[in-house]
Amino acid sequence: MPGDRTDRTEERRRADRHSTGAACRTVTSLAIGLVASLAVATACTSKGTIVRLDSSERGTTSISGNTVPWAPCKAGEIAVERSVLRAALAAGLQCGRIEVPVDPAEPDGTRLSLAVTRLRATGTPRKGSVVFNPGGPGGSGLEFLASSYLAIPSSLREHFDIVSFDPRGVAASTPLNCLTQAQRRRLVDEPTPDDPTAARNEALTAEKEIASGCDKDNRELYRHMATRYVVEDLDALRAALGDHKLSYVGLSYGTRIGAGYLTAHPDKVRAVVLDGSVTPSPDLVESEAGQAKGLVRSLLATVAQCNADPTCPAAPDSMTVMTSVANALDTDPFRFDSKQNGTESLTRDKFLTGVITALYDPATYLPLMDAVHALSDPTSTNRGQAAAFLADLAGRQSSRQPDGTYGNGLEAQSVVNCQDADRPLGEDRLARARERTGPIPPLLDRGVGFDTPSCTALPTGTPVRIAPNAAKAATLVVGTRGDPATPYEWTEQMVAALGGPALLTYEGSGHTASLTRRCVTDQVVEFLDSGTVPTLHDCPRDPTESDLYAQIGSQLTSIGLSAQAAACVGDQIRSSLSPLQVVTLNGDEPEPQAVAILQRAVLLCR
Repeated sequence: MPGDRTDRTEERRRADRHSTGAACRTVTSLAIGLVASLAVATACTSKGTIVRLDSSERGTTSISGNTVPWAPCKAGEIAVERSVLRAALAAGLQCGRIEVPVDPAEPDGTRLSLAVTRLRATGTPRKGSVVFNPGGPGGSGLEFLASSYLAIPSSLREHFDIVSFDPRGVAASTPLNCLTQAQRRRLVDEPTPDDPTAARNEALTAEKEIASGCDKDNRELYRHMATRYVVEDLDALRAALGDHKLSYVGLSYGTRIGAGYLTAHPDKVRAVVLDGSVTPSPDLVESEAGQAKGLVRSLLATVAQCNADPTCPAAPDSMTVMTSVANALDTDPFRFDSKQNGTESLTRDKFLTGVITALYDPATYLPLMDAVHALSDPTSTNRGQAAAFLADLAGRQSSRQPDGTYGNGLEAQSVVNCQDADRPLGEDRLARARERTGPIPPLLDRGVGFDTPSCTALPTGTPVRIAPNAAKAATLVVGTRGDPATPYEWTEQMVAALGGPALLTYEGSGHTASLTRRCVTDQVVEFLDSGTVPTLHDCPRDPTESDLYAQIGSQLTSIGLSAQAAACVGDQIRSSLSPLQVVTLNGDEPEPQAVAILQRAVLLCR
């Protein structure tokens, strides 16, 4: 996602990272993380989608001299939970690397390594590859594919290799490490100063710290992190995969990469999907105000949903409950036991970041409201569980790894977004950004004094070019009316900027829809499979999008359960597991009682 700074606090600035994975992992990785235990208990399989590799199946794909040497991914190569990686490896996940020039204008100059991952096509004929970028900037494609491969339809996997990559400077690719672990932890853990001047000074100091660290770590790469360079890396990857034309799905920030590719290489496009478009404008006022408006709208819609629902534990005034929790945490952070780091603290900043992250996936509505209610009740026995859930959501925005350390997505997000901007967001333009944002609920707003400049210490001025191009007929733009992170207005802006390609709209909520809403998915897969935009029909809101149990049932079809059996599982666990208990099933050490209940439900419903 682009910058997420609705409440203008330093934590929101530190949380400038997405991966659409944050949106879909709440439900999707639940199914993936339980593949091993459910398979053992129930003998479920993925009905032909599992590909097991031996040494004879290792190999390379190549064209134009560059190659991808494929082999099974190694432990530690992808920063996901061990159970998730084991399931992905069982499904045939492979890793490889290619080299690209740091500066595409100097092909014989310094080179960097791009980490690539794929799942091979499960059938024949193989039609090529579909490359996914999950968003960011700073999002890891390797983590995305390992965590979310079950969300990719088997009908697409049958004829296409599914590929993703870590963009330059990020994660397993040649990294740009601008901060130490201690610096990252300090930026994440330190509370926002109460004084507006101190808050602005802290924000500027953080930017200067990132800039200085980047320059010392790898000055040449630091100067070539903009999306325009990632576009050329994508073209090199297309060639290395052996694809004469690109098939691509860009989610969130990935739409900026895709739109740049369409503009720079329209003759090399087979089929490009842009879902959850960022603004094509390089103006930070637009990105600041546009996303703030989207997040506020989504929060207000979630609050209204709870207040109208007599079963919602935070009703009938959930905004007041959230605000009281935030205010209490501001003066007295809640300490809880953490599996990674012993005892941790849930601060106001982390609470708000967790709440906002929950808006990305409507299926987190139930556990979010359970968590808010638990934290508001000093006598609740679920407060620790609630705090851990929200802290985990907040950690996804700051590149927190399963072992409790932090990746470099936090600084990569800032560096790329600034280089993609036409100029800094200085003091002189802050008032314009706030005016365009409109009213901000007090929960997210500490006042105009907390508005802070950005990209004043990091370089700007190398935006990617996005313009009408000859690949319009090979382009499909997908937008969600209630998208909190990339508002629908940006989808409309992207369609206009590209000269009017086809548009498919999901009328519900959540951040992106191509991998989560069947109506959208079916049309996207038809487009990717044929390379021709089908007759499109916009998709109504899924009435179960906020029903955690129904969504889990839907995801379990990916591991071999029939739709009827999966729905039965959802109904069974609805009466046995609370929403907060359900989310404890994520990770390497799920609650044994909850796992046993889920396993019994699967056995009963088979």
